[in-house]
Amino acid sequence: MPANHDYYKALGVSRNAKTDEIKKAYRRLARRYHPDVNPGDQDAEEQFKLISEAFDVLSDSKKREVYDRLGYYSEQAAAAGAPFDFSNFGAANFRDIFSEIFSSVRGQSVPRRQPTRGADIEYALSLTFEEAMRGLATSLEVERSEACAACHGKGEMVGETITCPTCNGSGQQPRVFGGAARCANCNGSGKLSRPCSKCDGQGVTPQRETVTARWS
Repeated sequence: MPANHDYYKALGVSRNAKTDEIKKAYRRLARRYHPDVNPGDQDAEEQFKLISEAFDVLSDSKKREVYDRLGYYSEQAAAAGAPFDFSNFGAANFRDIFSEIFSSVRGQSVPRRQPTRGADIEYALSLTFEEAMRGLATSLEVERSEACAACHGKGEMVGETITCPTCNGSGQQPRVFGGAARCANCNGSGKLSRPCSKCDGQGVTPQRETVTARWS
């Protein structure tokens, strides 16, 4: 079982937070903990991985439903939505068969919200025993992401900036024990690129598509 991280706490949002709140919280924290802003800082790198993982799950309604129900998310937990009873049919053999079934569904490779090459979409599907044994072709409506046309996937408007909210444009942050240090959020520039208004700074926009999944 995966580690039980509190994704809501990691992003600093409530359990009933809307998707827009989750996106804004992630964008703010990603700028603060991004490895490019904190070179060599292992703690910042681990925090960045955690908030990215939290955003990936909580920004997806199906993954979030699994997480809220179980307290963690994994592909296996999502795939377990298919109501099969192996008690009378030789669990070991059928587990392999059903693994191939769900691999076929995952084989409809569709980019997820994170524009990472090779990522797949998980789709929990309920089947009858006869359908699983004889094979089935069915249409699935999935949501995939495309690079935002307005910002070409960058998530920001080239040449447009806003004042850094962390340092109010000064480029400096006060140290705990006196003095000042370079602002980690804007790397001392006092400015941040303006997030793309079309994709809300994510670099991708959602698209719905119907695909056909087959297995035999």
